[in-house]
Amino acid sequence: MKIKLLPLLISFLFLTTSSIFAQGNFWQKIGVASDSSVRSTFITSGGNIYVGMGVDTTGGAVYLSTNDGSSWSSIYGVEGTAVTSIHVIDGNNILIGTGKQNGLVYDGIVKLTTDGGSSWSETTNLGSLQLAAGFVQTSDVIYVASGG
Repeated sequence: MKIKLLPLLISFLFLTTSSIFAQGNFWQKIGVASDSSVRSTFITSGGNIYVGMGVDTTGGAVYLSTNDGSSWSSIYGVEGTAVTSIHVIDGNNILIGTGKQNGLVYDGIVKLTTDGGSSWSETTNLGSLQLAAGFVQTSDVIYVASGG
C-alpha cells in the first residue's frame, strides 16, 4: 500500500439550525475519557468508533469504543501533539495524522500501527504542513490530504 500526499485547500460547511434539528433531540451526547477537543472521527463498518483528540499544548490521543460510546480505551497518546485525522484500514492497521504547532506553522506527521495501537511508527513527515482533512483510500493507494 502506497501513501501519497494530496495537498488540498479545505473548506468546511457549517450547518445552521434548520427545521430537521429543531424537531427534537437529534443528537445524543456520549463522553470520551478526556477533556480535550475532538479533532477527528472514524467509524468502521463493524461499528467501532475511533476518536482523535488533542490540542497542541496538552497533547493528543486516539480513543476506541467498541460499544457505541458507552466506554472508551486509549490506543495512542502523546504530549504536545494533536491527532488531526484517522484512517482505519482494518482493526490492526490504522493511520493517524498528527500536528504539532511550531510557531505559526504546524509540523505534520503520519503514523501507522500494525498491531491495533500497541505500537506506532512514523511513516511520513510532512514538515510544515498540518494534516487537516484526512485520508482517502483506493484499492492500492492511500492519499493524505493536508493544508498549509
